[in-house]
Amino acid sequence: MCSCRPTPRTVDRFVARRGVPLRYSWSGTTVSEWTLTRATMIPDHQMAQTVEISLRIPSLRVHREGKEAPETIANSDVRFGKQVELNAIPKPGDVLTMTVSSGGTFECDVVRSDWQHDKNMFVISCRYSKRSISPAEYQALVSASDWQVRPLL
Repeated sequence: MCSCRPTPRTVDRFVARRGVPLRYSWSGTTVSEWTLTRATMIPDHQMAQTVEISLRIPSLRVHREGKEAPETIANSDVRFGKQVELNAIPKPGDVLTMTVSSGGTFECDVVRSDWQHDKNMFVISCRYSKRSISPAEYQALVSASDWQVRPLL
């Protein structure tokens, strides 16, 4: 292990040698103390990267047949997940257009992007762009085969 402070050329060689298309910054005294500071793709790599979308949707009120009062479906303790291929890791504030297996689309805002070691991929936390979700859009998302409902623990 090298205990000297590497130059930018050393950084590029360290990244290229391991085949990781990410930029790293120096935070310590040994190579093992590299930390990921920005999840951006190196421009000369034009390959897609698989990421997981973790989507938070708003709660909604639906009228059920046979009941007078509307029922509230609270979605604060569930997330909808899907794996997608992206050319670049989105930054907080970016807007992604997502699809549902039935053919519909919707937009979501990126809240954060985190590397998950156990999944070996980035998890992009998003929230539904609109303030509310219609019962039809909610039902399409719940019944979509490409989205999985995951309860928060």
